[in-house]
Amino acid sequence: MTEKVLYWVTMVSAATAFLLFIANASLIHSNQQIQADINQKQMVVNTAQRVMPLNQQLSNALYDSSVKKNDAKIRDLLTTQGFKLPEKVESGAAKIAEQPKAKKPVKEEE
Repeated sequence: MTEKVLYWVTMVSAATAFLLFIANASLIHSNQQIQADINQKQMVVNTAQRVMPLNQQLSNALYDSSVKKNDAKIRDLLTTQGFKLPEKVESGAAKIAEQPKAKKPVKEEE
């Protein structure tokens, strides 16, 4: 009788160990996928930090160009991308020169 009990206790223990092994392997695999996703997102953040000054310079150049040439297309482009711009710039180079220097475009926070 004790041999049967010992046999079944051993079998249940072995089955439990096997199920825990499978669960552990599954969790390890899932964790590795999550870490890979996080690493990929971190690379995107790092790249964005390097490119941000270039984007700022480009947007400032576009803004200056739109103010100097009174280009509605560039102003519309900047507005659709979330920049706040003055309503209208008066036409003529003299009127632009008389105006105080316009503020640089600022990206709206979302």
